[in-house]
Amino acid sequence: MFDNDEELQIIYQKNLPFWEDTLNDVSTAISNKIQAKELKFTLKKRVKSLESLNEKKQGLVNKGLLENQKIKDLLGLRIIVPFLEDVEQVVEIIKESFDVADIERKSEALSYREFAYDSVHLEISLGDLCVELPEFCCYSCEIQIRTILQEAWAEIEHELVYKSNIEFPDNRAIRKKMAALNANLVLSDMIFQEIRDKQKELVAWGHERFKELQKKAKEVSVNSLHKYRGVNQENDLEKKGESLKDIEINLLKALDAHNNENYRGAIDYYSEALSADPPLKVRAIIYNHRGLAYFMLNKERQALKDFEDSFKCDPGYYQVLNNRALTLRRMGLTNEALYNFEKSLELEKRQPEVYFLRAQTYYEIRNYQSALNDVTIAVQMSPDYSEAQKLLEQTVKKLSGQNQEK
Repeated sequence: MFDNDEELQIIYQKNLPFWEDTLNDVSTAISNKIQAKELKFTLKKRVKSLESLNEKKQGLVNKGLLENQKIKDLLGLRIIVPFLEDVEQVVEIIKESFDVADIERKSEALSYREFAYDSVHLEISLGDLCVELPEFCCYSCEIQIRTILQEAWAEIEHELVYKSNIEFPDNRAIRKKMAALNANLVLSDMIFQEIRDKQKELVAWGHERFKELQKKAKEVSVNSLHKYRGVNQENDLEKKGESLKDIEINLLKALDAHNNENYRGAIDYYSEALSADPPLKVRAIIYNHRGLAYFMLNKERQALKDFEDSFKCDPGYYQVLNNRALTLRRMGLTNEALYNFEKSLELEKRQPEVYFLRAQTYYEIRNYQSALNDVTIAVQMSPDYSEAQKLLEQTVKKLSGQNQEK
């Protein structure tokens, strides 16, 4: 026999603190899992009020469903995330962490012509927990996962439609307007996700296109100290004593931190070495290495400043021009990047990787003829340069396609 209203009230008041504790435990476990994935989210939790529970029970009674259908959302969590992809990530986190009894995707019930409330609802089992529930409730917790825009729509729709007893004269027109508004929100969610995807593509593009620079930045090692020592001996034979020793100590620490990808620490040690006023050519190398560390921290402006100072200290240091060009290219400053590649090649023509990188840059701005000229030189200088060979083939195809269009 199902609980009557008086029995339900007794069960509710008696067990509410335990239900709240259970919900807190579940929400804490989920929050920790999501935070570990470094996702942004808002989590809301609630135990269904006694009034709402009675209303939902009565609704099942009126429909004759109470014998066969139990209420699943006495305990409820709602997780709100910025993007559509985040919804799926949270779904996977919950599936990995809990016994998921059911997943309902509200949008799957809609045709391509319809726009309505959208959300993912998961039912997780509480079967192992010693929690007393009303007889007509499942031993489960419902978790709703939705985007910020889906949440906004659900809240507004609830206020305007479900909680309102007002009947508009032209209710059909109002509902059309509501549907149009929801369609805009759905479209906005899709556009935000597309922008997000494009950002990820650019990051991937950055990693692919700038792996040479990242390789330089990551593989700075203590062996670089010999370069500093050689320049010290060549350019500053009179610089003796504690000053030179301090520079070398800080450089050792900087290079070690850099090699271990502790870029912030490396920057501090490079700065300490610079404060000891090393000779110009040593200063040029330190500025270059510190610029690479800034680059790895996505601090392009600081990196560019260091590369510029490095070249001022040693106008023959063509390698720093390449680093500067790649940084400018990541920032989308294509013309400035091409200029720096050109200046580097004026100082040292035997650089197949620079011809290849400049060819990539030309290719990206659809200057395929210039890209072909540069990548051809790269392949001629280094016949085993597989990436250049691949780019050469791609560029030839692009030029062939352009000629056919004409």
